[in-house]
Amino acid sequence: MKKHCRCGDIIHPVKIKLGYNNCVQCTNNKKVSYIPIIANKQLLEVQIVSQELSDRVHRSWRRK
Repeated sequence: MKKHCRCGDIIHPVKIKLGYNNCVQCTNNKKVSYIPIIANKQLLEVQIVSQELSDRVHRSWRRK
């Protein structure tokens, strides 16, 4: 049985099996991203942050 999302798209059977009731485009999960933290030449760490904060940080790095 095919199940449809509120937008009209068909929901993948695996998502239905996992308990989801919407398609990928209609998901309400927030996306995460990263900010690189450079300690020295040999050490690079990343910090997991929200997509909005990552966009702001990367935009500020691009300024001249």
